[in-house]
Amino acid sequence: MSFAVSQMMQTIKYNNALLRKESAFTQLKKYEERKLNYKLKFVDKKISPFELERIKKQIRAEFFLERKRNNTIIVTVLVSVFVVLGWSVNYLFFTPTPKVVVIDVEAEKESSKQFYFYINDGYNRLKNNEFHNAIYQFELATKARPDDFKANLGLTLALLKKCAITKEDCDKANKQKAIFLIQFPEKQQDIEDEVVVW
Repeated sequence: MSFAVSQMMQTIKYNNALLRKESAFTQLKKYEERKLNYKLKFVDKKISPFELERIKKQIRAEFFLERKRNNTIIVTVLVSVFVVLGWSVNYLFFTPTPKVVVIDVEAEKESSKQFYFYINDGYNRLKNNEFHNAIYQFELATKARPDDFKANLGLTLALLKKCAITKEDCDKANKQKAIFLIQFPEKQQDIEDEVVVW
């Protein structure tokens, strides 16, 4: 029984609290009253056309400055984005990746040994007037290292000597001499000295 009584008393207490609470309608009524009082206090101030024009110009100037500042910020951000984007694209797609070159030391030694064999054998055969063999050896040397001075000089000298002695392959000798002088223009004296010795 005491439980039912305590429940009844608590319900009455809550109902009384709800009765004292302001409703939404009374709050709206108070808002309308405040709004009306504010409008009544508002006084319409008259200003001259000159003053009105000055205020308009000031507002336009402030608006123009704000728009200019916003445009500057937008342009700066866009340029920064394009620069970063361009750099990223360039770095990712157009920058060559470094290549790892593996040099086989033994193969390089063997190739170098073979190259110098061609050169030495070519000059030995050239001294003995074995033109065909000398030209063959120098051609092998120039294939191995096309920019080597000794290989190109040997081939040029062998062809020139063959032309001078046997009167064969003179066109080939002149072409090789022209190629040699294009590759090594400062070494023209070396060829002339050798030709004089014959």
